[in-house]
Amino acid sequence: MLNMGKPLRSNRFLFCFVIILIIIFAYTSQVAGRADEGTPSIDSFVMEILRKADVKGMSITIVQDETTTFKSYGYANSEYGVRTDNNTLYEIGSNSKAFTALGVLYLEKEGLLSLKDPVSQHLPWFKVFYKGRYDGSRVNTEVELTIEDLFYHTSGIPFSTLGDIPVGDTDDMLEKTVRMLTGMKLDFYPGTRYSYATINYDVLGLIIQNISGISYEAFIQRNILKPLGLNHTYLSLGDAVETGRVATGYKASFFSTREYQAPVYRGNTPAGYLISSASDMERWMKIQMGLIEVPEFYRDLIRKSQQGNTKVTSFGDYFYGGGWLVHTRGVEIKHEGSNPNFSSMIVIRPEKKLGISILSNVNSNAANYLATNILNILEGKTVSKYKTDIYKGLDHVFSLVTVGAILSGVLFFVLSIKALIDIRGKKRKMIKAGKGKALGVSLAVLIMVFFGFCVYYLPNILMQRLAWGAVVVWGSPLIVWGCYGGFAAGIIFMVYTLITFSFPKEHEKGYLALVPLSIINGLMSALIIFTINETFNRGLEYSKELLVYFAFSLLFFVYSMKLLQGKLIQITNEITYEKRMSMVDRLMCSSFQTMERIGGQRIYTGLNNDTTAISRLPEVLVRLVSDALTLIFCLGFLFSKSVYAFVASISIIVLNGLISFLTSIIARKLWEENRNIQDIFFGQMSDLVNGFKELVLGKLRKLGFYNDIKKYAGLSKELNMEASTKILNFNMYNTLMYNIVFGVVVFVFPLFMHNISVNELREILFIVFYMIGPFVNVAGSIPQLTAIGVNIRRIDVLLGELDNATGSSLPIADSKIINGDINIKLNDVEYTYMVQDENGKNIKEFTFGPVNLDFKTGEITFITGGNGSGKSTLAKLITGLYAPEKGFILVNDKPAELEELNDCFTAVFSDFHLFKKLYGIDHDSNSAEIATLFDKMKIANKVGIKQGGELTTLNLSTGHKKRLAFIISYMDGKPMMLFDEWAAEQDPDFRHYFYNELLPGLKKSGKGVIVITHDDRYFNVADRLIKLERGVIVGESETSAPHQSYA
Repeated sequence: MLNMGKPLRSNRFLFCFVIILIIIFAYTSQVAGRADEGTPSIDSFVMEILRKADVKGMSITIVQDETTTFKSYGYANSEYGVRTDNNTLYEIGSNSKAFTALGVLYLEKEGLLSLKDPVSQHLPWFKVFYKGRYDGSRVNTEVELTIEDLFYHTSGIPFSTLGDIPVGDTDDMLEKTVRMLTGMKLDFYPGTRYSYATINYDVLGLIIQNISGISYEAFIQRNILKPLGLNHTYLSLGDAVETGRVATGYKASFFSTREYQAPVYRGNTPAGYLISSASDMERWMKIQMGLIEVPEFYRDLIRKSQQGNTKVTSFGDYFYGGGWLVHTRGVEIKHEGSNPNFSSMIVIRPEKKLGISILSNVNSNAANYLATNILNILEGKTVSKYKTDIYKGLDHVFSLVTVGAILSGVLFFVLSIKALIDIRGKKRKMIKAGKGKALGVSLAVLIMVFFGFCVYYLPNILMQRLAWGAVVVWGSPLIVWGCYGGFAAGIIFMVYTLITFSFPKEHEKGYLALVPLSIINGLMSALIIFTINETFNRGLEYSKELLVYFAFSLLFFVYSMKLLQGKLIQITNEITYEKRMSMVDRLMCSSFQTMERIGGQRIYTGLNNDTTAISRLPEVLVRLVSDALTLIFCLGFLFSKSVYAFVASISIIVLNGLISFLTSIIARKLWEENRNIQDIFFGQMSDLVNGFKELVLGKLRKLGFYNDIKKYAGLSKELNMEASTKILNFNMYNTLMYNIVFGVVVFVFPLFMHNISVNELREILFIVFYMIGPFVNVAGSIPQLTAIGVNIRRIDVLLGELDNATGSSLPIADSKIINGDINIKLNDVEYTYMVQDENGKNIKEFTFGPVNLDFKTGEITFITGGNGSGKSTLAKLITGLYAPEKGFILVNDKPAELEELNDCFTAVFSDFHLFKKLYGIDHDSNSAEIATLFDKMKIANKVGIKQGGELTTLNLSTGHKKRLAFIISYMDGKPMMLFDEWAAEQDPDFRHYFYNELLPGLKKSGKGVIVITHDDRYFNVADRLIKLERGVIVGESETSAPHQSYA
């Protein structure tokens, strides 16, 4: 009767634990929320973020009504120890657009242009095209942009044009930059929606230049900066450098931020290359908030620049104005600026007369994050969690990729060369080629082509379709190195895989290829979710790049899984073969005593059940590694989206891992008990086959045997059911708890994370849902590993017993036949059989000896005695099957090892076994002699010998089998021969032939013959007769009779 009380109590405990986990999560979410609502010191807050973002220098300006606070951190130049201050000059990036917008509005107010003007009115050569749907129809034609389209970023010019801006510092660079757009295909029809493209403002800068008749820089300096009193803002890098206050720019590179001299993009000055200081930013913000009096002319320009374009759908909570993102409710204007080695952020809340400007000499998200959250601190609002900057994150990822690519590339290149050398040296042989192999190679080539496209499209995915040239400028150099290195390492690894898989070594496992294949498989699984999730993030907009990534990840996932499974088939069979042969090797070198003590059923189950079970180990491990890596990648992605979802998932994973471990420990005990039952059951199956005739003839015997089998089969069933039920209970709660995460995300998150959006919830749910499969597999692998561990321990115990009790240390090929006269002496030899009583204590069951005997060649010795007298024990001692516990055995007056006795004797025991082949006998060389023996033994018409020494049949009577065994024993050519009740199943004529013809003939040929027999009619044939009773010699006599010769 199974005890189900404990599992039920355990389940109730588990359910309570889950409820407590949810409560703790909810409480910690509240505490975290309240903690964020505190007002940390701005200085400590900023310093912590600068440390996390690895920002070298930063200048912050905070304006609150008439009060201004300047804060400077870090270094303008870290190498020379130059610290920042409110006069340090920084490139302000896209915050330059607000100045260009005022320039456009200035010209409009002067009546020199209108925002409704076509661009071609001022730049006649400027032509762009649109192909797509507009107003219900398909359009493929040249379209007219207006100044307004450029001003509000509704032109349809792609963002990726940022990567095409030419490098240069000549006076014509602005026109060269704009002319680059000629013939450009737009992303959408102009004026229909907002899409930020920095080059829009370069076109506006060229229009300003053409209308004014002076350079853009001169116009802005004369008509915007000077009238507004911005005396420390510059449009020329050269002018700024002359002041000696320009900060050195930095960007992420190999796990750090390093000095970087970015190219000069003078043609991009109107959109992003004004240079200013914290002190000028103070004045600029005050002007925007009306805290500094400026001429009404400029006041009108500023008011208009702060008006958002409401003709198109807002971008989140913001419309775009003249160089500003304008809140839909008018409570805030802001703009971010990013250059390759500088960043800036300005946030102004006009009604509250509150503004903040942050200038930094590193391109990172720190400026944006700090501006928002410093204002939140000042207003007593929640401080959000800082998320690692994308440029820094990409640098870290591709730095690791670069290092990994170099190491793995070199490793697999060396291994590929070694494999080619092995092929040349014929250590590797090509497997049979077929259609499947050709398809596999073609698929590998196709994957590499896809891989190349994925590398090529990487900037499109990670950096908003920037060209590779722009990636080098804006991103870490490790991105390029990592891509090149990763692609090269991927090619090298694929070549190595194809070589080693197509030209395998004998018994080669190929574990080295399995590790990266498992990593790739997990990575591809995670990449599938990334591409799908990114497609949702883009509003399900068609993207050929994401389609290529999805196709690549799916194809490579399937291909890597095929390679893994194919290799696993090879490895599992190889492991099964090696384990079996390891056991066979030890068994072949073991003593007969060891074999008897271990028992046939343990050996059978070890060679079959256990080795087959452990052959699943590589499959389980590879699936575990692949799914674990998928979980790790997904958890990393989840962490970037929500710390709370990450913590909840990790908590469930750790909890379930612990429960799975504890469940497996309990189940392991049951599996071990069941494994012992299997040994017994296997023995019963052997009895069923070998003793079936006895069962048929004895109905009561059959019933008793059937009940015994039923008993142990039932025990095995109950143990299996109990172990499987525990695993099933775990799997049920495993699934339940992970689905609880869904409930936490949907119902708990919105209660404590007020800023979370529906899209963020959807992303989190999608990731969590995707992780269920790998999570269940990982959790399920633990019980499987535990079950396999039981089989491994059984094999190890068996191998240990064989190692400790090995009866021979000689290789099989070293066995030799001893020729010449042999004299075997037993001096005070004893042997004891031990059994265990009810308490497991060893007690003596039977003792043989002490015995003193000698046997020699050219002599016939008969041994007789009743059942249990010790005849078989004596036979096993003198043949070396048993080792004497006391006394010793001499061969030609020298102490003999067991293997030496084995080499002296050949024997046909009463429980002899015939093999299907004539092992150890050269049939081809001895075919004539063997044929003669077959005729003399009268079995030539019963059995024959095929090519290679295989017998045609073993379906013979017991008497005929003994005759065949006699022939095989004789052909062994050993000097001593032993026969145990050999004549018992022979007919009277052949029995007479055996005693009166065969035995004397063996003696005449120089053989020493020992016969265990009860045939007292033929005792006269023997030279000596030995009688045993209860393990001792009770009689020994010599006989003399004429013998017929063996012809």
